[in-house]
This record gives sequence, structure tokens and C-alpha cells, in this order.
Amino acid sequence: MPTWSALVVGAHFFPMARSLRVPMLRWVGAAMLATIGLAALATLLPDATENVWQSVPGIGCAAVLWAGAAYTGLRAGRRRA
Repeated sequence: MPTWSALVVGAHFFPMARSLRVPMLRWVGAAMLATIGLAALATLLPDATENVWQSVPGIGCAAVLWAGAAYTGLRAGRRRA
């Protein structure tokens, strides 16, 4: 279930980027979808368990979202200075 939720969350960044006119959100969405794709490929490994399908997108998408938030914060800090 977390992987499917991450898929929906990642996909919603594309229309949000367009409506808010923030192109960086497309990168966040693309990185989240790529992380889910990586998890799907990882399940094809011989010793892969279901934990791969749930932990890789969970940790990977969290990292993508934190990186997007950090980028936004740094960018906002530069505008003030």
C-alpha cells in the first residue's frame, strides 16, 4: 500500500507544478516516480522480498521530498538576502 500511495503522490506533482507555475515540482514528481520504478526493478532481483517493494519507495520518496523542501528553503533564503 505505501508504494501505491507514493505513486499517487508523485503523479500529483505534475498538475500541481503546472497550476502553481513551479517547474521544480516536476522534478520532484519525476524523482518520486523513478524511485518507484527502481523499487519495481529491485523486486526482480533473485533474493528480493516484499520488503524491497515497500521500503525502497518509502525511504526514497522521503529523501526526494526532503531534498525538494531543502531546495525550496535555500532558494527562499537567497531571495530575502
